[in-house]
Amino acid sequence: MEKHKFLKNNYTAGNILNLLLQLYEEKDFQYWDLSEIDIWGVDFRDAILTGVDFNDSDLKNCIFTQPLGCIHSIAFNADGNYFATGDAHGLIRVHNTENLALCFFEKGAGNQIWSVAFSSGTNSQRFALAAEDGSVKLFEIENPALGKLNFKETYSWRQTGRVLSVAFSLDPESNILAFGGDGNTITCYKIKEKDTIILDTSNVYCMTFIDDKTLYICSQEGGFIGWDLSTHKPQKFYEEPKRHEKLIRCIAFNATKQIIATGSEDGKLRIFDTNNKQDLQFQLVYIENGSEKDYEYTKYISEIRTLAFSCDGSILAIGCICKNQPNNSEHKILLFDLTGDKWKLISTLDNSLSENQDQNGHTHLIRSIAFSPNTAKPRFFISGGDGRIVKLWDWDQDKKKWKCQDNLRGYANRLWSVAFSNNENQSIFACGCEDNNIHIWNYNDRTHIPSYTLSKHKDWVWLVAFNHDGTLLASASEDKTIGLWQFKDNNWNLINPEAENTSQINHLLNTKHTKRVRSVAFHPTENILASAGNDNIVILWDLGNLNNIKVLSEFMNHTDRVLSLAFSPDGRYLASSSRDKTIRMIKIVDNNQQSSVLGEKESCHQDQVHSIAFITNTQSSLSSEKQESQNRYLLVSGGFDRQLILWEVNSDNENTQVNKLCYVNEGQRILSVACNPTKPIVASAGHNRIITLWEIKGSQQEDKYEFKYIKTFKGHKSAVESIVFTPDGQRLISCGQDQTIKFWDVEGKVNTSIHTIELDKPYQGMNISGVKNLDDAQIYALKELGASMDEEISWLNQKKRNY
Repeated sequence: MEKHKFLKNNYTAGNILNLLLQLYEEKDFQYWDLSEIDIWGVDFRDAILTGVDFNDSDLKNCIFTQPLGCIHSIAFNADGNYFATGDAHGLIRVHNTENLALCFFEKGAGNQIWSVAFSSGTNSQRFALAAEDGSVKLFEIENPALGKLNFKETYSWRQTGRVLSVAFSLDPESNILAFGGDGNTITCYKIKEKDTIILDTSNVYCMTFIDDKTLYICSQEGGFIGWDLSTHKPQKFYEEPKRHEKLIRCIAFNATKQIIATGSEDGKLRIFDTNNKQDLQFQLVYIENGSEKDYEYTKYISEIRTLAFSCDGSILAIGCICKNQPNNSEHKILLFDLTGDKWKLISTLDNSLSENQDQNGHTHLIRSIAFSPNTAKPRFFISGGDGRIVKLWDWDQDKKKWKCQDNLRGYANRLWSVAFSNNENQSIFACGCEDNNIHIWNYNDRTHIPSYTLSKHKDWVWLVAFNHDGTLLASASEDKTIGLWQFKDNNWNLINPEAENTSQINHLLNTKHTKRVRSVAFHPTENILASAGNDNIVILWDLGNLNNIKVLSEFMNHTDRVLSLAFSPDGRYLASSSRDKTIRMIKIVDNNQQSSVLGEKESCHQDQVHSIAFITNTQSSLSSEKQESQNRYLLVSGGFDRQLILWEVNSDNENTQVNKLCYVNEGQRILSVACNPTKPIVASAGHNRIITLWEIKGSQQEDKYEFKYIKTFKGHKSAVESIVFTPDGQRLISCGQDQTIKFWDVEGKVNTSIHTIELDKPYQGMNISGVKNLDDAQIYALKELGASMDEEISWLNQKKRNY
């Protein structure tokens, strides 16, 4: 594009670029020179802008992709002119509701933001957030004029566990800030008095004020309680509210009707009358062919994840997971009219193809819904969740339905899993990512550009695993499928389960899994693959005949999602760990399959068991002389209770005995454990961003074992999701939510990473030096996605010449 004078001070360039974006499907502007041009009003969100030169250009009213993770919390300010989001990448964003301009952007220390809240009082302008690392921050908004917000941090706290919820009191000054999460207390801070009230209650997930002194909280175990802050004592209920059977995910107060709604993973909706202090009976209905029918919601809803009331109290919105739905349509927003004696379902917002549906619904888990407090727009609300998208909905009076008016779409690419091949002739490792791809590198190269990228999955890739000789790779995905890849003719191709020649490319395995596939594991010697996921079941696949599968749910008997799988070194046993706090083992060579549970409840984990790994027989110092005859195995497990446990499993032909040998409090919620293949060393990693090496000391003869601390690796800026040792045991590879892969020297004295890989981001190499009409928050957001200024772009000119 030549830069003539007519491109200055008008919309000409912008109109041309918008037209190109409409006409050309690829939308590829890589390395274009768009410097020193007035480029006004272009929506660049779908464009490929790697290496584009915007030097000294005027980008007035242009829209770009934003750094945006999975949305955990949404909140409006008191008048509805702004809304804030907190996400899984630690990003806090405040947008103008009308034009979506980014008014405030802050990147936390890599910790997930679980809750955000504005003060609702008319005489106050405050904002608070709560994070994964236990931090809570309170801000004063100094400049509330439209479009010019200035957030000044005035106070901060640091708790020992996650803080999952923050809430302001409903007095005109919003004088009390309450927060709580993991642990045994709730903190209530009186802002003016600078005084603190501590309430004794455990494991809070969500809370809401109903006035200036009454706080209702919901526990992670399903409990519900009200606190009177004037007496510091729990309220007395006329009748004890019914407990939810699982974690309560959401709570909302309806000031008009003086009721509280709670929703849980048990799929139940509870309504509590705050005046009479007892549960309120309610009836849900829907209209079919002009007739009113009972809406038996428990038949359709499996989990309620978020809910909210409209500001006039007339509408209840529920974000839920529904049962037995086609792909990508199980995540729905249900809207009920509360104006009658019966609460009528008036709209369902999802991603289905029905004529009556919006077709612009969420395709991923919906975590937060917030209605605007603006009484002029009582039906306007915002929703967000795991799809890295925020949707703005309003009532279409002509069509009599809600319509998605606009959305914020963002980019993030957390790395979920790393695996190393055991093939001595092919030193490679793979990573499963949030961008739906599997990236494979040659270990000796380790550049930011992968050697292979496998792109068949339609959703996140949670776990990758190589078989024993490195010729096959399996991938477990959010899209409920398994990828089985074979390396042939210098490329990785999907195996067709129905073809006679199993090296033919075809498609992903459509599994028997009905929800996310969370884990896969290859048998160490046989052509068997195990898979497991959020539907609580474990499946065995015969790789010689992929249509021959065995569902082990009746044997494994997990009651919640299965998070990790591991075969014993000899392949006799398969172990699985779960969110139900148990580890189960099954002898797969026995036709009379019975599972064993590792540890009674009091000696096993007290929270979900996120990762397990067998110790290999090559670690001779831990082996028994009778190991072969007695089939003795050692297993390591790590969970959200921060416990790292070593288990001994002894088995003969008839009986299996399980012993808990030792444990250590690792100090963080453990996401991954790995065993060194050549030494009695175990690594653990998790939410606190650190990796710890432990030596297992002891022997069967001494009947005494312990985890001896070796050292800690630090360098990740967010949770470490996965770790693996190289086959020689000399190096450890890790990946995590900070979107990096790091390499560590196991035996060296250096505790920092020796190499880091960071995948290219959407705006890698974009030059934004001297740009006009972008404020600091917008520039910071672009730089988060790879854009650079002046001295940061020295590599760009050479790449342009080669393009």
